[in-house]
Amino acid sequence: MKYVVLTFVCFLGCCFSGAQSNGFTLVEGVDKFQIPFQIHGNQIIVPVKVNGVQLNFALDSGSSKSIIFDFNGIDSLNIQMGRKLKYAGFGEKEYFEAYYSENNYLSIFNNYINSNSEILVMIDDNFSISDRIGYPVNGIIGMDFFKENLVHIDNENFKITIYRHGSKLPRKIKRLEPFDIRLIDGKPYVKVILNNEDTKLELSTMLDTGSSDALLLFNLGESSFKVPTKGFRDYLGYGMNGKIFGMRTKLDALNLWGQVLAKVTLSIPFNNYVSNEKQLGKNYGSIGMEIMRRFNLTFDYKNNLIYAYPLNGLKDGFFYNMTGIAVKKDGYEIDARLEQTTEEKAQGFYKSHDGQVSLNLYAKLKYKKIPNLIVESVAQGSIAFNNDIYEGDQIIKANGFLKHQLSIQKLSDLFHSNPYSTLKLTILRDGIKLKKELKLVPLID
Repeated sequence: MKYVVLTFVCFLGCCFSGAQSNGFTLVEGVDKFQIPFQIHGNQIIVPVKVNGVQLNFALDSGSSKSIIFDFNGIDSLNIQMGRKLKYAGFGEKEYFEAYYSENNYLSIFNNYINSNSEILVMIDDNFSISDRIGYPVNGIIGMDFFKENLVHIDNENFKITIYRHGSKLPRKIKRLEPFDIRLIDGKPYVKVILNNEDTKLELSTMLDTGSSDALLLFNLGESSFKVPTKGFRDYLGYGMNGKIFGMRTKLDALNLWGQVLAKVTLSIPFNNYVSNEKQLGKNYGSIGMEIMRRFNLTFDYKNNLIYAYPLNGLKDGFFYNMTGIAVKKDGYEIDARLEQTTEEKAQGFYKSHDGQVSLNLYAKLKYKKIPNLIVESVAQGSIAFNNDIYEGDQIIKANGFLKHQLSIQKLSDLFHSNPYSTLKLTILRDGIKLKKELKLVPLID
């Protein structure tokens, strides 16, 4: 299945250091365990119980800590708050504040457990990715998920399989040639080769499942590598420290795990949105889910290895949002519909000949919550900007899909796909319906 990146959900990986908590372990007697996951906004979402309370976490290999940032829908959560700390990350603010909490019990389906987990609880309750991907997410789970076992992410069948070290691995994994990874502060780094305008650069890049983007790079100006210059300024995403702006462009090619990916979308954040001075002093990059979703991956942190199996969608194109519209969910509407069903009940053996048939009519009122999909921002100079679409407009119809059929992911698919087609939108502004037709033209070939 093809997924289109939601550009406003990225850079959740944070710059943590310090003591490291225990990792997740399989319960005694279990050597293999499967965890189904969902994909929303190019994020891997897994269910995790925190001290007995069921939450949804995004899997983030780019973070050395687990973080809770959204308490929406949680009545109570037994967490002992420790000291208040400041952390650097990506975004417009210099840092974010969080409470440090230890001795927490995390469990996934009672088989994958961390009995002494350290968690950061964000103080700013305004941070949320739920409205931006259209699915409730309470936090991120980082390095602890990977460190003690082999973690196989099957992006084709939407499941994660945990293997105890020393247990029997499937042949399809064992026959693969492993690639080296390097762990820095609990985060995995791999070597890649960038190609652009007949210049090459070998770079160590972080594998960040918490980023929905393809490739992020910055601070490459001092090298002889020709950084792409054709691009546009854009809202890149939302990080722990707020909104991130930078340049969008495309790289000629990227060589990763023996595969060459052409015309890879590249985001280059402006330096003032990178608060960690260490990152500004060296070449740096991260590979996100828009690339990693094209492989089945097996992480082996203990042996500093990764196994990568390319999927059928490996050569799918990399696309940008051709409309300039970023969308978020803002509340719900209740759609109430009367559904009627009939039930036939026959008297006698052959109801069509000698039997009698009674018809029972059943009616029930069915309620459905329909999210309000609101324009969060419009890129200046974009096709939406030039067609007078404004922040705060509600999208109620898109290419024949009615309001109850739309979602953030559906709109993202429409915004990123079918270049040179016409996208028909109906928006609601101040109670008035307005129809817009947008010609989708790629900003970069």
